[in-house]
Amino acid sequence: MWRFLPIILACLLSLAGEWYILEGDFNVEKDRLLSDGKSNSIVIPSQSPFYSEGEFRAILRVQSRTVSGGWALSGIMVYLSPSHYWQLTLVEGPNGERYGELAEMCNGVWRAEIENNLPVVKRSEKTSAWEYGKDYLLHLTFNPKGISGEIKDNSTGETIYEIAFSYPPGVQVVKGGKMALRAMGLSSIFSTISWQGTPMGLSGRRGNKIGIFISYEPGYPRSLAEKIASTLKAKGKEVELIDEETIKGSVLNRDNYSILILPDASYYPISAKGKLLSFLEAGGNLFCLGGAIFTNSVRLEQERWERLQEEIAKTPAERTIIDFKNEDLSKWTRASNDLASVANFNPVPEGPKEGVYSLKFEVANLTGWDTLLSPPIAEPFPDKQNLTCFWAKGDKNTGAMLVEWREKDGSRWIATVPLSTSWQYYALTPEKFAYWPDNPSKGRGGPGDHFNPQNAERLSIGLALGH
Repeated sequence: MWRFLPIILACLLSLAGEWYILEGDFNVEKDRLLSDGKSNSIVIPSQSPFYSEGEFRAILRVQSRTVSGGWALSGIMVYLSPSHYWQLTLVEGPNGERYGELAEMCNGVWRAEIENNLPVVKRSEKTSAWEYGKDYLLHLTFNPKGISGEIKDNSTGETIYEIAFSYPPGVQVVKGGKMALRAMGLSSIFSTISWQGTPMGLSGRRGNKIGIFISYEPGYPRSLAEKIASTLKAKGKEVELIDEETIKGSVLNRDNYSILILPDASYYPISAKGKLLSFLEAGGNLFCLGGAIFTNSVRLEQERWERLQEEIAKTPAERTIIDFKNEDLSKWTRASNDLASVANFNPVPEGPKEGVYSLKFEVANLTGWDTLLSPPIAEPFPDKQNLTCFWAKGDKNTGAMLVEWREKDGSRWIATVPLSTSWQYYALTPEKFAYWPDNPSKGRGGPGDHFNPQNAERLSIGLALGH
């Protein structure tokens, strides 16, 4: 009879070790990790495994707020991928309210613990607002059955926030990941960082099937994919051919497959990149043949985009939502990671046609993002209209811009538009707007969800280095 002993890996951080910045900015100073939080910043220990169960701790001191408007937060995470994580954070709301929060992002759905109605098995009887300049101990504990988070005043030991969730059978939740630190909008100092637990792959179920990606695009080596499948089946392996539509669903995960084979990786859809990353970060394996991953996919996506734009451009816009000749820009709101940076927004008598006014958008020192948000717009898309149409151009230093719609429920949807130095006409379908999780909506952004023009309320335009 075999016996398996759980393997526990533990680490009390020595900051001489390496950290890997996923996005934003973190710096090491003596025995601490610091972030100004001016952009969304996430860092993970590069030598840490992904844990299926464990305990993460850190002492956090928030110095000040560094980005005005909206929600700001700082804390620790159980990080699996950009669309799969738990975070225990100190939060400051748009009206200055401060509180602790344990929240989940699962399959791109923010506050998935609410959407899935996860049972709360423990909650602190009272909560307290956190304060700037104080040290707080953040403690996350998780295993395949549930997760708990606790925040204590490090000087008094008083618990200011505590909650625990259990995982009902059959509900998809984030059940593990790496230790990560996050700061967004708050200048933060992390110290005494530690983690321990059982690495993924040493416990829990793992699928044994072999997935082989198959594409119906011209030039894809389907015969090779089928030959690999038949060879592996002859050796007694369980094999499935999976296409783009299947991969974009919820099938590609480590509970189903141990490995994904790409007979020509260049055709793997760039739009399913997040699914692949989640599979790999959960312990899945990847075997690639053919060209560099995504290269043909990017070309095909661009060709489809250009053909769609050519067809759409033949249909003129039916109504004007915003006319910058008559628009009162004093009612618009600027947002930026650095409001001290000089920015000018002016209507000018320039455009693709005579007599047309445009908005000239100039930022002196773009270090993160800079946008302008409209006031509420009454029914921007009536009668089932759904195209966002406009003309735009940039200078030689501006290769792209952001166009964002915010719906009445607070959900945010962002499209990145490539620019040239001459006027170009754009007509964006709802599918071109990707969900942005930093918003107060509940249950939005999951598989199959998309921007709903009939629910649109406010328009934002601007620039960002990360898009």
